[in-house]
Amino acid sequence: MGVVTIGEGALPTEAQLAAYARLVVEVGVAVRPGQRLLIDGISGGAALECAPFIRHVAAAAYDAGGSDVVVVYDDQALRRLGFERMADRSLPEPASWWAGYPNEHAQAGDAMLTVDGSDPRLLHGVAATRVAARTAARGARLRVSQDLVMRDAFNWSYACAPTPAWASRVFPDDEPEGATARLWHAVLHACRVNAADPVAAWRSHLAQLTDRAAQLTARRFVALRAEGPGTAIEIGLADGHVWGGGGAVAADGLPFAPNLPTEEVFTAPHRLRVHGRLRGTAPVEIRGEIVEGWTLVFRDGLIVEATATDGQESLERLLATDDGARRLGEVALVAGASPTRETGVCFQNALFEENVACHVAVGAAYPTTIADGRDRSRSELERSGANDSLVHLDLMWGSPEVDVFGVRADGSEDPLLVAGEWAT
Repeated sequence: MGVVTIGEGALPTEAQLAAYARLVVEVGVAVRPGQRLLIDGISGGAALECAPFIRHVAAAAYDAGGSDVVVVYDDQALRRLGFERMADRSLPEPASWWAGYPNEHAQAGDAMLTVDGSDPRLLHGVAATRVAARTAARGARLRVSQDLVMRDAFNWSYACAPTPAWASRVFPDDEPEGATARLWHAVLHACRVNAADPVAAWRSHLAQLTDRAAQLTARRFVALRAEGPGTAIEIGLADGHVWGGGGAVAADGLPFAPNLPTEEVFTAPHRLRVHGRLRGTAPVEIRGEIVEGWTLVFRDGLIVEATATDGQESLERLLATDDGARRLGEVALVAGASPTRETGVCFQNALFEENVACHVAVGAAYPTTIADGRDRSRSELERSGANDSLVHLDLMWGSPEVDVFGVRADGSEDPLLVAGEWAT
């Protein structure tokens, strides 16, 4: 595996931003002619500093035939101020329009794009109880849109645009402009924007992931087993599970790519059949706080012990969101060299970190990882073993030191990942 040099350099040119925006619009969210596009952020609005890139996205969306582009922005400094000074009684009472506007767009079948450039430590030092009260209240109101997104009822995608606040966390020894330029360099490389034809490169890559997912589905493993330093776990797979990867297909039958970048294939664990210990190999951002050195212990699918060397309270508050937050909704395999891994950058952002290493997600399962799951009720999905929750958060545990095996119904095993590479 090669490593590219992410050194000093200039901020991206307008041409580079336009190329990235075209990729996000054409391959990622795949805006349809006559369709409205909502551009949002990971926590209820895109950072103001993302505006230059978002303007390019809007231009690309109109060029693709989009009928309208609606953007919701977030002043991150103001958001932190609210968490610091708002009265306790007001935290679980967000304004109804802010808490629910994604529902309206989702129910209308609009395309939805998350553009994330948030500071991964924005809420460092704010009491986790205050953050949890606000985010849980909004999460409950967004149940409609979350369910439609996870069923791929319409086309949606998630991309990132570096900001000085985020870049300074990743490259703390650099001046803000230099750090931002370096992070942009890494993001554009990870997203294959520097390829001669980025759209063609992505279509070829997505096809390879789709083929890998189909192969795994055909092998009908009942569980995955992983072992490595601090990790010894068996993750049972849901009944009738299917593997995803390489993009998705919306209810209208047309393809889109939910994440740019993406290097994973993934499926649904069985909510009651996870046993053992899982040790994290990368930090994770949880509600504006970085959690490091985490370990989870499972018994009958339930997380019975959760520890972290930093950010313990944020981890515990996330797992206390609801009953499903202490069980798994996704397991994903990531292997081999990729542009994301080549950067050698710890992005402190789940979209990029999840595409460097195998991961699990605590919380909700994607209905599309169960055969015919898009049209099945939550209770039907649960009977197959799929988990349900208001949350869905990826936690990275893979590394070249962790091997993964597919377990068959007769107890025999096939090696899947050995020293970080596909075995077959």
